[in-house]
Amino acid sequence: MADNDPDCKEGPGRKLVPTGFIILFGVLLLATAGALLYGLYAACPVCVPPESAAGVAPTATPGTPQPNPSPSPGVAASPTPAPELKLIALAPDSGSVMGGNLVRLEGVGLNNVKEVRFGGQPATLVGSPAPLFLIVKPPAHVEGRVDVVVSDGQSRDTSPAFYTYVCPSLSGKDVIWLIILVGALGSIIHALNSFYCYVGNRNLRWSWVPMYFILPFIGAGISTVFYLIIRGGLMSGVAEYDNVFGLMAIGTLVGLFSPQALEKLKNVSEIIFNKPEANRHGKDAYFQPPLEVEGVEPPEGGENQPVTILGKGFVKGKVRVRFGDKAAKVAKVEDQEITVTTPENPSGKVKVFVIHDGACHEAPGGFTYKNSEPSPENKPEGASGPSPENKPEAKEDKK
Repeated sequence: MADNDPDCKEGPGRKLVPTGFIILFGVLLLATAGALLYGLYAACPVCVPPESAAGVAPTATPGTPQPNPSPSPGVAASPTPAPELKLIALAPDSGSVMGGNLVRLEGVGLNNVKEVRFGGQPATLVGSPAPLFLIVKPPAHVEGRVDVVVSDGQSRDTSPAFYTYVCPSLSGKDVIWLIILVGALGSIIHALNSFYCYVGNRNLRWSWVPMYFILPFIGAGISTVFYLIIRGGLMSGVAEYDNVFGLMAIGTLVGLFSPQALEKLKNVSEIIFNKPEANRHGKDAYFQPPLEVEGVEPPEGGENQPVTILGKGFVKGKVRVRFGDKAAKVAKVEDQEITVTTPENPSGKVKVFVIHDGACHEAPGGFTYKNSEPSPENKPEGASGPSPENKPEAKEDKK
């Protein structure tokens, strides 16, 4: 084993996680997912009016009725014509389903108004009415368009006037909070799926545990960056600002597939800025892919034979290779393959490790040594002595 090489079997990151910690950590992941779901439910936009949607009674106090003069004897009293009452316009003509906002009514004879109804529900009169305008607060109502009717207590105006109830729009701060939550939720789903697979295969190792803690923060951060890019109009064909649920869907996907999202951010940045010059390895050093080892080609052979280790993320000067406990001579390192010469090992299958920055990565399948046996002519002579051809001839007895 080469000096300073880690033991790939005994390193702290390679050890399996005990069962007790797996149960505790699984419960923690599920609790985090539940907390995010509850926070998302509480922060989602609500478009349902309160139970008191019937509104409140108007606060305007009707004027004190004046006594009518007594008609003179023998003179018939002529009926007093009712003042004209007409509603012309509303400003604004829409508002939140929660009600309570100020609406200005414009028309004729509004100083005689005693009641204003939005969709059959009474509104609240604000201040003193004037002949040409009136300020009211609409009651809560379900989403949709309703008619507005004013009344002086005797007759009602039938001129067309409409008011539209809409769902309240979220503030920018609320939208960002939702995007952070859905990004973290997507990453937690990814962590739970990974945890499920590794625990099911009984292959959960300590090196994965810190990643599960960091994933929600990564997902929340990348999701927020995506939202800022979308709001800035740098990506075509995106949803409008009011489509909050569309933005939330994008944020969830970003958290669920963070590596792909980072690659997309890289592509966007290369459109805005100049593409960075490639380093001597031909790759952007800030986006170097993680090292992965796929196998050895050919998977079998003899000693001192050139073989290729396939994978990705290899960096020249940072990788070493071992066949079992023997270090191999590295001939060439490229991004997706390493060419090495096999060291001496007895016949049989050995594990192949690629060592990168102190971490061991095992090549699937390993390498099988099939060393050739020595030829018969090179075998040492047996202890039985010289061959029959070389034996001295027996001498005949002379009589």
